[in-house]
Amino acid sequence: MSITKIANELNHLFKEHSFSNFPATRKRVRNLSRIRNIIFSDQTIKEGDNYAFHHGGRKELQFNIEEESYYETIFRFGLGISLQKSTTVTDPMETLIPVVDSFNKFFRNNSNLFSGHEMWHYKKPSDKYIRSKNYPVQEITNPELQDFYFIGKYFDKDMNELDKNDLKEILDTFYKMLPIYEAVMSQAIQQEVVVEERVARICWNTNGWIKPSGRIGKSKYKKSHEYRYGFGHEEWLFDFDKNIDGFHYAFLQPIHRDWAAYVGKTMNIKLYTVDGKTKKKYWVGSLKSVEVINYDKTQEIIKEYKKKGWIDEMKEDLENLSMKKEDFGAYTDYLFNIRFIISENKNMPSELIEIENADEVIKGHRYNLLHAENIDQKALEEKPIDFAIDFNSGNDGSNKLATHAKKEFTQREIELPLTHNELSDKFLAYMQKQHGKKNVKRECSVGNKKVDIVWQKDDGYIYYELKTYNSLLTSLRVAIGQMFEYNFYPEKSEAKELYLVSNLAPPDENFRKYIKHLNKFLNIKIGYIYFCLNTERIIEKI
Repeated sequence: MSITKIANELNHLFKEHSFSNFPATRKRVRNLSRIRNIIFSDQTIKEGDNYAFHHGGRKELQFNIEEESYYETIFRFGLGISLQKSTTVTDPMETLIPVVDSFNKFFRNNSNLFSGHEMWHYKKPSDKYIRSKNYPVQEITNPELQDFYFIGKYFDKDMNELDKNDLKEILDTFYKMLPIYEAVMSQAIQQEVVVEERVARICWNTNGWIKPSGRIGKSKYKKSHEYRYGFGHEEWLFDFDKNIDGFHYAFLQPIHRDWAAYVGKTMNIKLYTVDGKTKKKYWVGSLKSVEVINYDKTQEIIKEYKKKGWIDEMKEDLENLSMKKEDFGAYTDYLFNIRFIISENKNMPSELIEIENADEVIKGHRYNLLHAENIDQKALEEKPIDFAIDFNSGNDGSNKLATHAKKEFTQREIELPLTHNELSDKFLAYMQKQHGKKNVKRECSVGNKKVDIVWQKDDGYIYYELKTYNSLLTSLRVAIGQMFEYNFYPEKSEAKELYLVSNLAPPDENFRKYIKHLNKFLNIKIGYIYFCLNTERIIEKI
């Protein structure tokens, strides 16, 4: 087969393969208005040189295939970075250094994803290429000295020997490398965009901003939307079940106040909220790379929400709080004004942090979009937490607790049901493919409870509890209690290992340390599995 025939055959086969979501992923990452539903195009298939790269990939981390004949004839497939000059790339360093830097940063934090791959590079000092030997995947340290870097695999055969099984393996490899492409290019593009640092208020909510929580704690300002109707449109801000091509579309009142001035801008926004009852101010968390969308895009997304039944679902959320669903439609045309990539923002803090000296840090209670540089930088810093017990912070019981019931509204975290269902289906399919359908089952009964997924091994069971809270620490807190009850109550122990499974990457090293620390003191293995919904495979196992 020729390189053209191979590329065209891959274009045909990929439409029925999991890698078929590549064009849509690229559209989202690059913020493209339109895409071609192919991998390779006539412009990127180089018949005379026996190589091809993905359509539009000249300035990107590119999916690449080639028959090489430098040391011996092989057929390579994987990802490449071309640092050669061309008519479209006159200054490779300026164009592609953000990609190189982003690759290096990603590799430092995710070297395990490159297991089974090799790396090599080319230099063309004259009219002939010089190819390095293969070496383990590593950071790119001197990009200005080389013309091309490759990361991937190869067949010990020429392209005339390739068969359909080989082509399937190429697509399988591309699919497994798609998270690398997505993460590297997302980071590289952020380096090209001027990102403003902002601070914004959102309305009070005790349901984790996944759905409305009612009038308690809302603004007392009589002209405000939340006072008049009992809710704010920010109350669905973290409902990541509402996912359109990897983006979550949402509303921020501070953006709405001067929408036209912000359209097209990208911002990192630190969020705070005010408890209307106590007037205390709290940090909620931060959103990265928030894009302010225009009115036309808002109308497009509203149509999509209606099509998916999400508008009706949001109205039902209000009805469940004895609010009028008709009030939801008062500002429907302005329902969205921002969007952000869910995968970059999905691990939200589990607790609100009270702002110290709040009235000095943030003056007033208005919904204004503030410049972060105008706020005391110490107040914006993430303060280290001392996890040791502070006995002196307790009280001796001199102040008696109330003897009459008083209704209190505290923060309550809510799991994302659609994401949970997707995780359950895909993790079950993955485990059954690995260990056999007869050995892995879902919702196995333990008394009157059900374990999400159970793997039956020759020497015992492994329990997997699936959680999709926006905070991974919350997921672990809830899952441990459930798994302990499933396995030990009232006096038994049938599982040999217990695992929390989630779609979130560990937020920091403290989470990993916590899992390892638990295993030092328990007589049963407790672990964590980060399962990627896009690639449908395990990314990390602790």
